[in-house]
Amino acid sequence: MTVLSIPLDRLRHARVSARFNSRVASLQRLYASGRHPPPIPVTYARDGTLQLSRDGNHRLAAARAEGVAHVWVRIDRRTAYRLR
Repeated sequence: MTVLSIPLDRLRHARVSARFNSRVASLQRLYASGRHPPPIPVTYARDGTLQLSRDGNHRLAAARAEGVAHVWVRIDRRTAYRLR
C-alpha cells in the first residue's frame, strides 16, 4: 500500500447524492478544525487520473467544499508503480 498527498484536482469521483450531505458536513467540520480524515482509497486509471475505489466520496466532497488543495490518498499497491 502506498499513501501520498496529491493535488485534489487529480481525483475523479462519482456524483454526490443529497442523502449523504450530513456526512459531508461532518467531514467539513473535521477539515475546518485542522484535522484530516483517513486517506482516500484510490486506483490508478489508464487516463492518468486517480479514481476512487469504492469509498471516499464523502471525504472528497468535503475536501472540495472546504477548498482543500491536497488530500491524502491510499493507492492500491498493484497500481502504484504507474505513478513513477
